[in-house]
Amino acid sequence: MSIRILNEIWEAGPEKATDRFVLIAIASACHNERGDRTARRSLDWLERRTGFKRNTITESIKRLTEGGWIEVKRGGRGLPNRYTIRPI
Repeated sequence: MSIRILNEIWEAGPEKATDRFVLIAIASACHNERGDRTARRSLDWLERRTGFKRNTITESIKRLTEGGWIEVKRGGRGLPNRYTIRPI
């Protein structure tokens, strides 16, 4: 995880706690050594990581996308989604 991205989220991330936590979970999957802001994770992984139900996560991802916090590319059948955290 990139500490820089995590600090951005803590300083100026989404106000809603659920959205902030989902965004932190996504950030935890970014490759720190490359300074990458992209993570490939499934909804199952986000469920396990956050403890939230799938419905809660999908609603949060929708808000994060609409709010400009992330971009999502759907993975398709059997492939994880790709989440890109936009600079805050």
